[in-house]
Amino acid sequence: METKPVKIIGTFATLDHDGNIKDLYAGKDMKGLDMFCENISGTEIDGVRFDVSLDDSDALITMTGEDLSDQIYPNFPKKSGGPLMQIKPKDPDGKRTALVLNKFIMRITKMLEKEPFNKKRRFKASTILLREVLEE
Repeated sequence: METKPVKIIGTFATLDHDGNIKDLYAGKDMKGLDMFCENISGTEIDGVRFDVSLDDSDALITMTGEDLSDQIYPNFPKKSGGPLMQIKPKDPDGKRTALVLNKFIMRITKMLEKEPFNKKRRFKASTILLREVLEE
């Protein structure tokens, strides 16, 4: 049975060569990210659909599918410099959601490595960090 959608606010971030977070907001440069969000919107992983749009400097992510829960911890750190953290469940209900979100972040990170718009950016958009799970 399909559960209610899970909505998340994220931000694009810059990773250094070692995979540590260099800039939490990818230089606050949104060039190219609207088209990227459009291209990845509709991505499906393990039966979960991801719709992504850009709102100012935030990525709005909506997950739809079965057995989803908003009971997850975001991976947005307090400061830059550390490694990209995994999404973790708050309780057993959030385990599947955390697993699928981690796969989504890995896929986005790989896709961003190949994005031509990143060549012109001072701070490349290397990955997406999840800042807040929205409550319905």
